Amino acid sequence: VIRIAQGISHCTTLKELTVLSDDHFESLSSTAAEALSRSLSNCTNLEALVLDMAMEEDGPVLEIAEGLKHCLNLQALDLSGAGMSQEALVSLGEKLNGCTRLDRLDLSRNQRLDVSAARRFGAWLGGLKRLKTLELDQLLGSEEAALVARSCMKGGCTRVEELVLNSRPGRWDPGDPTHVVEVAAWAGVCPRLRALSFNHHPIQTEAFLNQIRSCGTLRELSLQACSLTQASRFALARMLAALTHLTHLNLSHNLILGPGMAVVIGALGYCSGLVRVDLRRTGMEDEGATAMGQVLGKLPALRLLVLKGCGIGSSGGDMIARVLPGCSRLEELRIRWNVMGPNMEQKLLRAAGSQISVDLEEGALGEPEFTSEEE
Repeated sequence: VIRIAQGISHCTTLKELTVLSDDHFESLSSTAAEALSRSLSNCTNLEALVLDMAMEEDGPVLEIAEGLKHCLNLQALDLSGAGMSQEALVSLGEKLNGCTRLDRLDLSRNQRLDVSAARRFGAWLGGLKRLKTLELDQLLGSEEAALVARSCMKGGCTRVEELVLNSRPGRWDPGDPTHVVEVAAWAGVCPRLRALSFNHHPIQTEAFLNQIRSCGTLRELSLQACSLTQASRFALARMLAALTHLTHLNLSHNLILGPGMAVVIGALGYCSGLVRVDLRRTGMEDEGATAMGQVLGKLPALRLLVLKGCGIGSSGGDMIARVLPGCSRLEELRIRWNVMGPNMEQKLLRAAGSQISVDLEEGALGEPEFTSEEE
């Protein structure tokens, strides 16, 4: 890093810099960060910085921020996975207060912000009126996300097109149900929003789903593990029926049982442009799978369908097998960890032919061994 810093110290016309580490267990030292900071302060035309290195102490982060504050043309900043503390994240925002041209910001997978830090951090984000892509994966709980949303609406940060506000997986934080509604309200006033990922937040009110209905420009929506249940089925169906431009949908790990999933899946027919649909572990059972079979003919663009661990039996599997030959664009069906039995699995494989890859590997009927992605 020090040699890189020396190399760019006189590159005053440098516009993009990416530093990738091949050792994610090695942290950026203060000495290296100081050298890089000095060089960055000379690169006043810098527009994009990707720094893929751990910074487990606040010192290197503040050094980098000190250099970046001179880069007033900065448009893209990626410091994801750097291990920054919440104090460092807040200080970063305060030092980059003059970089108002930022339109892409990724600070995902750093230390989770508490309420106080989120309030100060949100005040900075609210001033980024050109922001188009904001990724804060695993950075905010529901209350903290609401504070950021409130600041962004107040500050006029409404040009956002891609928004990632996932909470940390496995962290149950019910809180006040109105918190998630504030996030939906922010999404609703972003007229160009095309991608929203809000995984692992407990959505305990239909008001959130009702607000998202107004986001007619959405192409990608992910609400994984959001505690959606039978009670949400009609609001969820109405939301999907309104989002007719969706191409990617993830509702996995929400326990909406058979009859409820049948209602939700029926609404997918309004989203004829869907390319990827993930409904794993939704408890759809045969009733939901039958509804899926009935709606597949209305999804001519579908390429990937994930129905892992949904409790699908032989009758649900039979319905899907019957319509598979007509799914001309479908490339992959992931349907392991169900209870269809070997005969129905073979029928699915025959119906898929060579065109569709069917995920029915050994152990399909047993307990799943999770990959890191599925955890």
